[in-house]
Amino acid sequence: MDLAGLDPEAVLEALCAPIDAGTSAETATCLRHRKRKVSLLVALADLGGVWALDAVTGALTRFADFSCDSLMSALVQEAVERDRITLDGPRENYGLFALAMGKMGAHELNYSSDIDLIVLFDETRFGADKTHAVKSEFIRITRKLSQLMNAATGDGYIFRVDLRLRPDPLINPVCLSAGGAMRYYESFARTWERAAMIKARPCAGDLDAADRFLRDIEPFVWRTLLDYAAVHDASEMRELINDQKGTGGLSELYGHDLKLGQGGIRQIELFVQAFQMLAGGRDSSLRVAGTVPALHALCSAGWIQEDARNRLVECYGILRTTEHRLQMIQDSQTHSLPRQHDDMPRIAALCGHDSADGFLIELSSVLNDVHRLTSDDETGKATDESGVDDLSYLTASDHELISGWQSLPALRSDRAVDIFKRLEPMILSRMGLARNPHEALIHFDRFLHALPAGVQLFSLFEARPKLVELLTDICTTAPRLAEHLGRTSHVFDDVLYSNFFQPIEDTADLQSNLESELADARDYEATLRTTRRWLNAQKFRNGVHHLKHMITHEEVSRNYSRLAETVLARLWPRVVDEFATRHGPPPGRGATVVALGSLGARCLSAMSDLDLIVIYDPLDEAESSGAKCLPVRSYYARL
Repeated sequence: MDLAGLDPEAVLEALCAPIDAGTSAETATCLRHRKRKVSLLVALADLGGVWALDAVTGALTRFADFSCDSLMSALVQEAVERDRITLDGPRENYGLFALAMGKMGAHELNYSSDIDLIVLFDETRFGADKTHAVKSEFIRITRKLSQLMNAATGDGYIFRVDLRLRPDPLINPVCLSAGGAMRYYESFARTWERAAMIKARPCAGDLDAADRFLRDIEPFVWRTLLDYAAVHDASEMRELINDQKGTGGLSELYGHDLKLGQGGIRQIELFVQAFQMLAGGRDSSLRVAGTVPALHALCSAGWIQEDARNRLVECYGILRTTEHRLQMIQDSQTHSLPRQHDDMPRIAALCGHDSADGFLIELSSVLNDVHRLTSDDETGKATDESGVDDLSYLTASDHELISGWQSLPALRSDRAVDIFKRLEPMILSRMGLARNPHEALIHFDRFLHALPAGVQLFSLFEARPKLVELLTDICTTAPRLAEHLGRTSHVFDDVLYSNFFQPIEDTADLQSNLESELADARDYEATLRTTRRWLNAQKFRNGVHHLKHMITHEEVSRNYSRLAETVLARLWPRVVDEFATRHGPPPGRGATVVALGSLGARCLSAMSDLDLIVIYDPLDEAESSGAKCLPVRSYYARL
């Protein structure tokens, strides 16, 4: 293949042009020929410095997408021609689709990567009487797809396909229904499966059906509350990596695994995904698949420092580039440096170094920096630094109260019990610092009694001991708030955001803030749930500001009033719209909401009711015009 003088992007475009071959076998043969050309193109563009890392991985991923889609389309067409399945619409909308996972999903394929796929089908496109037959045919197609992609002939192979990321691969077939997959993720999926779905992306088949599935699964992947229990799991995975050796002396680098070893690529990926699982549900800017874009997003959102971001991006680029050089030798699927000293100069030269020693010195620095920057983070286990371990203040009645915690709903799971056992000495020590430790302990007991579950919150406390100190202050000085926190413990999440201790915004900014939160609400009930959560968090923030003497009593009242005005202003049009779906739009010129009493004077307290009057002008209309019309007076009274 003569590539001299050609534009590499144009060559790639030609290699991803539609294939005219008729059968799936002919399509596979054509793809093998093209894959060899793509490998040569990418290697030259990479080694020659024509393409940066993201262009290299992007080109490999694009051809992988093209290959999967071409073969899947050919196999479905064959099934249609043989009357094995019947399509009601265009071939592109046949319900079968593949999700690219892992590095393929993030457009980050290696030079010699496997491709991780999950293959599903939309069972709602077929009648109940056809679903079983369709499923059997799609299973056959998926197996054939994998076989054709994996098969190594004299022309090479296309891609090695791994289907084991699907739900429960030891039990489920290689293709299952989207509904069955959804039920699995909602009921049985583990933390690593949730992390894997961060990078999921439609790559072949019915892309509309794939998009619908990923939209439906968003609540499983992106949780509204900060998920420190999931982060705890990710931290444990990183600890397994940390237990390995490989970042000491240069001699330890021989045979070191750049992907799974200490300071390697996986350590960066787990670091990034931990933050994404933690906060991506509340911050949509973190919902990016690529590792480098995710690092930039985390920095912009304030979760990591700029210098840490810059170094991790640099280290990631060096590690991935080195990994590519290793795999260019005989297309070997390896991530490990050579074990023999004589083989290292070759890799060093491919990476642009004059000597093996210089190469290893740079690599050692990279591995050590990755290990340092991803281990000393905000998501790992933290320890109590109070230095207080005197529990002599505890009386017999205190011990009796503490013994009763074992039967509470918050401690019904073994995992919650394990975490709480590690927390309990710190909590009791903190309570001992209160002016009245026994009273604080009683209010903490009420807080625990109100908790419906404990794993999430206990994991949060373990990671951020400062929150235990805050809870102690609340138990000591604001017992009603402590009891309320047991029912709305998710508001502790907001303490971790950088703006929590900044002055509460004015009404216009609060309304803009709530409006952006409501943008993702899919229906009326979701709107109400989102508003309740937002308001509870803001009221908690206002209370903590007062507790910490950051604002005066007058400012507290003014802030509560702003929050009430914000909720009324943002909910009123949505309530009107919801009411109008059944009873029609407001008759006449509509209505306005007038505040009286404490809200009218902008001096609300935490426990204030809202005194409101709704004034309407019906003009000359006697009733509404909806499907269930109402007399004007009844309409506005019910509204």
